[in-house]
Amino acid sequence: MARICSLLSGGKDSNYALYASLKEGHTVQCIVTVRPARQDSWMFHYPAVDLARLQVKAMGFEDRHYIVEVSGVKEREVEELASFLERLYAEIGFDVIVAGGIASEYQKRRLERIAQRIGVDVYAPQWGMEPGEYMRRLIEEGFEFIVTQITTYGLGPEFLGVKITREIVEEIIARARRHGFNPAFEGGEAETLVLYQPLYRDRRLCVAGKRLSRGEFEHILIIERAWLDSRDRSCLTVE
Repeated sequence: MARICSLLSGGKDSNYALYASLKEGHTVQCIVTVRPARQDSWMFHYPAVDLARLQVKAMGFEDRHYIVEVSGVKEREVEELASFLERLYAEIGFDVIVAGGIASEYQKRRLERIAQRIGVDVYAPQWGMEPGEYMRRLIEEGFEFIVTQITTYGLGPEFLGVKITREIVEEIIARARRHGFNPAFEGGEAETLVLYQPLYRDRRLCVAGKRLSRGEFEHILIIERAWLDSRDRSCLTVE
């Protein structure tokens, strides 16, 4: 089994990658959250990324959590992550970089270059999955998540800040077919935040916020408060 260094942004894909890796028997050596300075980062998740620290706390991995700030500038941000991971590898060692992602060759190629430079492997458990089936699998595996940002035609603000159920997944898949977007949001059509997954044990991430539309096809959930509570507590409040 491998010692993994998992990239965790707070969204569904990085959470699933970490979950799937541990389910396969790998061990956590480090969890790295990349905080880009710019919202238009080409490489990294931006909305609500700071809340990954609460997810890590729910999993009990605070002692292995590292946060790296990058510029958000195309390519420079990749070099900044590479330099950080090189230093981290020299300090604690790991065998594999774990990342989310289904089909983004842009991200995959750059992570592979970083891994080759360090001398480790890259593992993306959900790579190549059919997007609709992947979304269904998330629900089946017990993931609870919300959409925090939408930037595509075909999804309205009513999808923001609501727990994504199997029924909503089917609606997203149907709209994706009609309007031509990726139902797993691999193309950046939307961003997500995980409130609960099996690694969180008996805790869940709670949020309170409000919806804001910035244009006809751009909607964002402004998260005003976030905290951890017991798993069985209903604590999602969105206006």
